[in-house]
Amino acid sequence: MNGPPDLFTTIFVASPVPIGLCEDGVFIAVNPALCELFARPEAELLGSSTVPFTHPDDLHTNRDIGGVLAAARARGESAVQLEKRYVRPDGEVVWAWLTVTMTSGPNGEEWTLIHPQDVTDRKAAESALRRSEARSAALNRIARCVQERRDPRQEVVDSAHALAGGCLAALLEPRDAGGGAGDGAGVLEVTAASVPGVVGALVPLRSRSWTAEAHRSGEVVLVPDAAGDPRGRHEPPGTARARSLVCCPLTTPGGVAAVLLVCWDRAVAAPGDEAVQAVLQLADGAAVALGHARLVAELEASATTDALTGLPNRRGWDEHLSHLAAVCERGGEPLTVAVLDVDRFKAYNDAEGHLAGDRLLAEVARRVRAELRTGDVVARWGGEEFTIALPGCPADAARVLLERVRLAVRTARGCSIGFATRSGAEGPEALLRRADEALYAAKRAGRDRVVDAASR
Repeated sequence: MNGPPDLFTTIFVASPVPIGLCEDGVFIAVNPALCELFARPEAELLGSSTVPFTHPDDLHTNRDIGGVLAAARARGESAVQLEKRYVRPDGEVVWAWLTVTMTSGPNGEEWTLIHPQDVTDRKAAESALRRSEARSAALNRIARCVQERRDPRQEVVDSAHALAGGCLAALLEPRDAGGGAGDGAGVLEVTAASVPGVVGALVPLRSRSWTAEAHRSGEVVLVPDAAGDPRGRHEPPGTARARSLVCCPLTTPGGVAAVLLVCWDRAVAAPGDEAVQAVLQLADGAAVALGHARLVAELEASATTDALTGLPNRRGWDEHLSHLAAVCERGGEPLTVAVLDVDRFKAYNDAEGHLAGDRLLAEVARRVRAELRTGDVVARWGGEEFTIALPGCPADAARVLLERVRLAVRTARGCSIGFATRSGAEGPEALLRRADEALYAAKRAGRDRVVDAASR
């Protein structure tokens, strides 16, 4: 081409702003600043379009630019501005704020003048701000769950899934072989997950799985390449298709309370990756929330649970009985209530000591609970008295079941039981009062027996 006057050549070359001049879609002149932006020599750029250097997701801007410029001209505008990404030889992505104008060459040629200004730092700052705001919003939602006494687990995994852009997020908590809270000798159970079909899955704590390792060590486990690794066979369903994953222990003052597992179907190679950082930063707040939620649950449970037997206490019994009475009334089903008293407990306590008495009460509780059906409730009413609720159980079936209870308890110590089955719209208090009267009838009749209130 015919070069511009020397003054303009000097300005073109010395400009700190990247400038490129194109004819028929290819560069015919580029300044050093543009070469620096693309991280490519002038010789590589001249004669080439911007297509080889454009991010694949932004190639549409190259295809559409002609139409956009024509529309701008029709509006009387001389320039078009847009954001697009370029890719350097090392794979680094550069964001640019691109100004495109049309101009005429010295021989009437139609040239395109581009000024791509590097805005990568600004975009990074905006992205970091968005991530920070999203993380703060997620932590606020988790904290709100705790404040409102709702289970925060699902909110934790949903937030991790959204913030990290993964294909799976799951929360695993320790359980013992019997399904209760574990101390590390049992399994990790998935208690919440971002996809269906994963909750309830178990991971042996003594396995070589990544989640078990994170729980044992209390350290973050990042797996850049999980495909084909035999350790993955112990992980929950859905992990098999993960390319990368991270296992983040949620640590509370009592130790590792859970492991947050996040999987990606793309490569995540370094701890500094934005997706990994999102999980780690969320985990800190999630651990606090989970610990607080557990503390609240324990405090609420202690208010309604008898510390000696682990059964509901009198307050817990009142809540259970009220609920069962309402359910049975709606369904038109019978409800039987019984009161059990350990025979001559005071004499036993005086002879054997209070510790032996406590052990006896705990054993009675265990034996009673073992004989009851799913859905039945037994509570420690006070002292050596226990109350039993049998929903959907008529009097004849209740007598058979309570006789079985009496015989089970009898191997530890004799007991007397009085029971009453609800008649009509009888309220819970009246029903319990009739069962208590039947208990006293059993004692007067010589103890170690079951008495129906209706037979008195």
